Amino acid sequence: MEKWRGKSVDYTIEYTAYFGSVQRLHRIKTTKICSEPSLLDYSD
Repeated sequence: MEKWRGKSVDYTIEYTAYFGSVQRLHRIKTTKICSEPSLLDYSD
């Protein structure tokens, strides 16, 4: 049982790290999208 618990904890940490990086990428994407329209207006 201890072994299984340790495994699930490892999985949770991995998932949290993965989810955190996805959130960070998503945040970068949304801020890029927010700041890009003004740049597009200037290029047109």
